Amino acid sequence: MIAVRRIAAAAAAMSLMVGAVPAGAAPTAKAKAAVSLKGPTSAPYGSTIKFTGLLWKYGTTQRIAGATVTLQRATHGTTNWTTIKSAKTSSAGAFTFGVSAGARYDYRARWGGSAAYTTALSGVLKPATAHKVVVDSFRATTADGDGIASIDVRGRVFPKPPAYSTGRLQRWNPDSRQWVNIGLASNTDSGSGSNILDAWGRGTQGIATYRLLAVARGPWAAGASAPFTLPIYRSREAISASRYTEGASGASAGSRWMLVDGSRLEQGIETSTARWVTFPTATCRTMVLRSYAYNGDTMRVAPVISVVSDAGTLFAKPFERAGTGWSVPDHYPIPLKGARQVRVTVTNRDAGTGSFYQLSGALSCYGA
Repeated sequence: MIAVRRIAAAAAAMSLMVGAVPAGAAPTAKAKAAVSLKGPTSAPYGSTIKFTGLLWKYGTTQRIAGATVTLQRATHGTTNWTTIKSAKTSSAGAFTFGVSAGARYDYRARWGGSAAYTTALSGVLKPATAHKVVVDSFRATTADGDGIASIDVRGRVFPKPPAYSTGRLQRWNPDSRQWVNIGLASNTDSGSGSNILDAWGRGTQGIATYRLLAVARGPWAAGASAPFTLPIYRSREAISASRYTEGASGASAGSRWMLVDGSRLEQGIETSTARWVTFPTATCRTMVLRSYAYNGDTMRVAPVISVVSDAGTLFAKPFERAGTGWSVPDHYPIPLKGARQVRVTVTNRDAGTGSFYQLSGALSCYGA
């Protein structure tokens, strides 16, 4: 009996020795994980900054799928990291984030790890927020005898810059493939600031590409508008007795255009009739039409003006109401598309009594 007990005790002791973990032994080591984060170095204010990244087993090409990665940010230049977004990795270990470009922050990606992998942190990205610049209007005078013209551009900058902020008007140089400064821009608001940026400069005859640049100011990086194309032409006034012929239909057929001060034509156009003037335009690229119908307060129907060339109709629209008269907006540019001549016709569509009115207008021809 005693022998049996000794055998059982020995067996129990042996089983404890086999299943026991030696004191101080280390648990199984986790594999090292790695995470990356890529994104732009700058982005316009208000746009979306897109970040992409990968999560993988360090030292291998093995990707980690289905893991939740977080995007953290800190005020630029600090370490006050906070989590702002999270995303699951794809089967290829990839993830994406999108954030709005506003106040400047630094960004990093973080994975908290798992039972099999360690925690991983990406490098820090520090994208700058650039000024967003929108061009609202631009124009150029006609070129002088030396082929030089003045250019005026108005745009807006976001966010609103401090008063007296500056910028540049730039022209693209296709030879050097660089933007060249040709003028200054300024926010002239002397109070709390405005987002208006006015620019002026000098351009040369021809067609070129320009942009408006807001320089770096405070936390905001320099930002540029979308490029725009501006033609600069020499002007040749098309209204002169030697340059036009005329015609009419209906009750206006017996009347003639009158040249006033060598700069404009005037003509009375009777009820339900039309008058036209034909100009040679073989050397022109575009024309600018300015026209106003006065004494038109009794007219109930807008007159119509059209520009027809040997290549077809280039422009046709009713006049717009302007006070007691009707007008075509000043400096309405009409591309001529290689036309050798154009006919400008004004039609009085009103059939009522007393709808007679006078037309005052001018036409300029622009060439290279």
